[in-house]
Amino acid sequence: MKRSRKAYRKMLAETATAMCSVDPRNLRIVEANRSFLNLFQYSLCEALSLTLYDLTAQDRDSVDYTCKQLLPARKVLSPLSLTALRKGGDSVVVEFLLEWIGLREGPLILVTFRNLSEHKENRFLTSLQETSRDILRHRDRDEALRSLLRRSMELVTAPHGSLWMVASDGMTIVPFLNVGYQAPRVWSQTRPGEGLAGKVWQTGQALVVNDYPRWPYRLPVPVVHEVYTVAGFPLSGSDGTVIGVLELAHCDPIRVFDWHERYYLGQMAQMAALELEKFVLLDTARQEIQERKRAELRIRDAYEALDQAYESTLVGWAQALDMRDGETQGHSRRVADMTLKLAKIVGLPEQEWVHIWRGALLHDIGKMGIPDSILLHPGPLGKREWEIMRRHPVHGVKWVEGIDYLKPAIPLIRHHHERWDGNGYPDGLRETEIPLPARIFSIVDVWDALLSTRPYRAAWTRGQVVGYLTENAGRQFDPEIVDIFLQRYQEVIS
Repeated sequence: MKRSRKAYRKMLAETATAMCSVDPRNLRIVEANRSFLNLFQYSLCEALSLTLYDLTAQDRDSVDYTCKQLLPARKVLSPLSLTALRKGGDSVVVEFLLEWIGLREGPLILVTFRNLSEHKENRFLTSLQETSRDILRHRDRDEALRSLLRRSMELVTAPHGSLWMVASDGMTIVPFLNVGYQAPRVWSQTRPGEGLAGKVWQTGQALVVNDYPRWPYRLPVPVVHEVYTVAGFPLSGSDGTVIGVLELAHCDPIRVFDWHERYYLGQMAQMAALELEKFVLLDTARQEIQERKRAELRIRDAYEALDQAYESTLVGWAQALDMRDGETQGHSRRVADMTLKLAKIVGLPEQEWVHIWRGALLHDIGKMGIPDSILLHPGPLGKREWEIMRRHPVHGVKWVEGIDYLKPAIPLIRHHHERWDGNGYPDGLRETEIPLPARIFSIVDVWDALLSTRPYRAAWTRGQVVGYLTENAGRQFDPEIVDIFLQRYQEVIS
């Protein structure tokens, strides 16, 4: 028996979950509850002037196909993950559930929304960091790329994935790695414009095809019947040349790649390009070192490029952590640069400089092991929560200790919260027991933090911060380094 419109409206109004009703003919919103209005920041009058397309402009084709072709036949569909738009233009990742509602007055589509933004963003950032760490640990090209492909598939729960590489003759592109299905023999030499990989190679642009079996440029092989939505991302070298393609596929016809997934898969493709270029540089250098003495210059250049790739990865880690921790944009990079300048002024030897910079950049990497409920807690932490938070230097050591070139940075990462009076953590070191780089860093960290605006306080003036450092010299900070910093801080912050 069909429900009346009045009973349906009562159910919608009393539900705490964000919901709206849309007209199946044009997808115009005809009803919306308070939770919906709060999520998308519209008034009721404004919401009733919108269509579902206005909320999901970045995934309009998927919404149109799902609502007008799949839903009338199935009545209820599995949830979709889409990027929706709020009133001000901000994006929000939502789980998007559609249900066909038959009423005596005529059918409606009930749309339920669940906010996934924070969870999904943190999951993507964590996946990028873990992938970066995997790449740093692998010295074998095939293992590194296999790990990256597996991580990419896990990121978007794709059952099929492949990495294509441009052949040495530059005329064809071939599947280098395949997971989830076997590449047919006809794929062994694909030309520009053939299939998804060939199109991405030809245009140098990412491409998503939501109905691959009907796509006119598909590869003419039976495997197309096993996949539905396919996405390809170019692996662009430092000179902009496409050297490969990352390709992923879904079998479910209603599963699409949303905006967030496309962005982070693009980042994965760039990591793969860096990895390929790194090994090309190293292989070239190794060959030339056997031929002539001039190869020493080439191998140095190759390792400098490798170091640059490593440092770019470390900066990416730090930026992702700043985003997750709510730090002022660029905090980790600023304190790393200032710590290095102060270390040079203090007189630390040149061979330690790079390790000091890396340790300062990654000083809070251990916060990746702190739950969001504690790290993002808006108020004061309880005793148990504070005990967990104080473990982050130890978590940071565990994060980097398996990476050889980061081991010299461990003393700064572990001891940057120690105090001159011995009341710091995690080891309660005092005075010169605290490694000198950590003593230098703690002054710079507090300087930058207090001068920055935070959600719970306004930024301090420079005079207030100078007063704080002076007052706490000999208690929290090494007094000699405080004197040096205050005498020459203009050089440090320039």
